[in-house]
Amino acid sequence: MASGIGDAETLTTLHQAGRLDDLEISDWINNTAVGAGLFDNPNTFIELRSPNVTSYTYSYDNPVAADKQLYLDTRSGPYSFASQTSVFWRYAQHDDGSVTGLQGTIDSSGYSDFTDEHTITLNIYGTSGLKSVGRVVLDENFIAKPTDNVYYSDPQDAADIAAFIRELFDALPSEGSEGAGLTPLNIAQNATVEEISAYVTTMSDYAKGSVNHWSSSCRLESCVDGEAKVVGMDNLYVVDGSIVPPLTVNPQMGIMIAAERASEFILGAWSA
Repeated sequence: MASGIGDAETLTTLHQAGRLDDLEISDWINNTAVGAGLFDNPNTFIELRSPNVTSYTYSYDNPVAADKQLYLDTRSGPYSFASQTSVFWRYAQHDDGSVTGLQGTIDSSGYSDFTDEHTITLNIYGTSGLKSVGRVVLDENFIAKPTDNVYYSDPQDAADIAAFIRELFDALPSEGSEGAGLTPLNIAQNATVEEISAYVTTMSDYAKGSVNHWSSSCRLESCVDGEAKVVGMDNLYVVDGSIVPPLTVNPQMGIMIAAERASEFILGAWSA
């Protein structure tokens, strides 16, 4: 936005603060798409405990000697993969035909206040099809930040995630079952969908959003054209997560694909 490209209100604020380097108002490019549609995956950590579970905490500074040697000798053992030991998905179907993707992962250790040797972490994400987006704005020091409504501005997203968690709680083995049970520690196992929804939409160490998969605030065909060139400019390109639409949990592959294609356009423009 300090380039003179963005929505008129923000550009006016920057101009009045002397932040546009004497750029003439007539040279501004008023584009309300700059900063709009900001997306990140909401996530919720659920701590699960069982006396029959032994957690494993990764320590790259001081790993278990035998596990360190396994990796060094044969590239095997726990340090040859990420700590997420299981991944699973579900899709929520809506009456309007839209679909929301939901994902769960199991981490081999507990988190924050729940880190004893019998605790693991269930991490629930909203992935594809979510409707909640926010915007990039500037704070009082003109530093970019997200608006507060990035997560759960559309209540359907919270309802889908809460229903998914409720379904998982219903499927957890009980204490009397074979292999002992798994007990949620930071959300009551008998919590209603409404109570779970209230929990996941309230910011805490365990809920709302902490994955930093930011994307989509300078999207193709609105902020940049199909070749990643900024609309209204001849030689300014944006090639990062902001140009891609919301993807799934981790936008890394989508960003890499967009960057590779954009680099072809940029090289082609310079060699023409």
